[in-house]
Amino acid sequence: MCHSSRFKVFIALLLIAVTISMAAVSKSGKVRYRVGDAFIDKKAKGNWNMITLETKVQEKDMIRTELESQVIIAMPDGSVLSVDELSLVEFSKLLNEDGVQTIVADIRSGKVRFDAQKQTDAKSYLNFKTGTAVAAIRGTSGTIGVTSRGKPIASLSNGRLEINYGNKNFTVNGGETAVPSGDELVVLQLASSGNLEFLKELDKMSEDSTKTAEELTKSIMEMDSVYNQQKQTLRDSLKCNFEALPDTIYEPKVSLKGTCPAGIQVEISSERKESNGQTLQFDQSWAPDAVGEKKFPVTCYVGKVSVDCGTLKTLYVKKIEEPTPVVIDTVKKQTFQVFTQSPVKICETGALTVEGTFDPTDTSATLIVKLGNKASSNLIPISAEGKFSYTISINDTERNWNHKQALVEYQGRDGRETRTIDLDIDKTCSAVNKGKPLVEFQGYDSLHCVANYYVKGATDDKVVVSSEMDGSLLKEVSFEKDGSSKIKLAAGIHKYKVLATDQAGNKGSMERSLGCYLKHRSTLNLGASYERLRVPPPPNRTKATFYKTMRFSIENILNQNPQMIKRVVVKQGNNVVLRLVDNQITDLHYDVQVELKYGKRNDIRVEVLMKNGQVLKGTKTYEVR
Repeated sequence: MCHSSRFKVFIALLLIAVTISMAAVSKSGKVRYRVGDAFIDKKAKGNWNMITLETKVQEKDMIRTELESQVIIAMPDGSVLSVDELSLVEFSKLLNEDGVQTIVADIRSGKVRFDAQKQTDAKSYLNFKTGTAVAAIRGTSGTIGVTSRGKPIASLSNGRLEINYGNKNFTVNGGETAVPSGDELVVLQLASSGNLEFLKELDKMSEDSTKTAEELTKSIMEMDSVYNQQKQTLRDSLKCNFEALPDTIYEPKVSLKGTCPAGIQVEISSERKESNGQTLQFDQSWAPDAVGEKKFPVTCYVGKVSVDCGTLKTLYVKKIEEPTPVVIDTVKKQTFQVFTQSPVKICETGALTVEGTFDPTDTSATLIVKLGNKASSNLIPISAEGKFSYTISINDTERNWNHKQALVEYQGRDGRETRTIDLDIDKTCSAVNKGKPLVEFQGYDSLHCVANYYVKGATDDKVVVSSEMDGSLLKEVSFEKDGSSKIKLAAGIHKYKVLATDQAGNKGSMERSLGCYLKHRSTLNLGASYERLRVPPPPNRTKATFYKTMRFSIENILNQNPQMIKRVVVKQGNNVVLRLVDNQITDLHYDVQVELKYGKRNDIRVEVLMKNGQVLKGTKTYEVR
């Protein structure tokens, strides 16, 4: 073996050794979704700060969520933990080293949903503590937490969960739910297993200490039977389709895509999106060394009812690239030139044009321009007289506007030569930044007066989102990746607009008329509940009736706004004297003509339904003598 060959082998082995010594070590998960008010206390030192997207969750960190809040944390292996509202969780262990993952989450209060990838290493584990119990899982999805009395409660969609509670071991399989009863756990096979909202209802039921285990089981099974009927109805009506994943992938990320009818909510890895009939996309990622099978269960929701919409699977294999030997080359004759000056500012044309010359006498040579993972064909056969010119469109729709360099490779009789061209891509130019941001309405709560929306098209860009009410600005927020936010609604019905503008001035908007009906104790004023009217008797053979104007009012209405009223009904016996709903209601004071019979009691019933759910009832009695 010659000296130069031995030198190449030495360098290659050296690079391999360096690569092995730099094996990945990760001690954190990453927040990829947050809604509502959620906080993190780093190392449990008592310093609480608001959680933001990309916040890293590390060992000893504590997470606290408020009412109507949620935090989704992506783990290095692709597993996902979702901290539900009103929860307090400490990550006492969180480590991923050389593919061995160790996670221990101590749930002090509330509930945690989990979608755990199958552990490919026998040393890996994901455990939960609930104060009085320890639960171990492998390749499972479901929910675990504690009741208000500090007892464990769990529900599994699939997989297996081992719980040690009260010096006893309990096994919970997919499709089963475990609820506390005294010092025991009752494990039931339920159609609702895996559904968080249903589990919360079971949580309330299990708090009744007067019920025996048999009585608790009977109540749960009755409620689950109703849920199962709703679930079957939903399953029969679903027409959702999801794109199959490749059998094998070589990058530690994947995009899950599918379509569902408008109004269906789709959840993957605890992230839920509402379909508008167009393609839904969920992006998943994990640590490069977390090899093995990846499973992504898909759940579809209508209201609080959910059904399994299938599971997307693939096998992630880490692509091993051989290190390029470092070779000391002798000075070679320059056989080609690139005239394009580096750096190149990409703006008005939205394109990069690479120009230069090559040796036309070398007919076996190749000349290729590369940008990211895409490369041109060999430019030599299509170029005349040794001159070449190649143009590449650069913009967000081509998904190549984040690259910093272009590469020109020439392979000829004298060897391989390369040139790099630095790129200065201006994302404020409309020729580069073509796609407009989108604003999707996610729903709203008229009683808590909050609306949620989702911004798309902000990733790798900067999007300013302004929200307006009746034409007046409420607030502005900035997005640098796709995400959700919320609007606090004002009392009554108002027109809201959300406008998203990216760096190039592209705009997307959403408009909705939304109502806010805060809890407020209104009253119904009928005056005196009983009135006796002294009226001379009618002549013989004359109808013994006459008419009276009854007056009543609805009082203590928030802002004296009739829009807070859903329905007003006045009845006399089985007859409806007055019925007004929604936009028909324009006043708080009413004069209603009622027909009274002589010599009898006449009961007039009034019922008012407020949009905040309050019901006002009253009866006015007239006696005519």
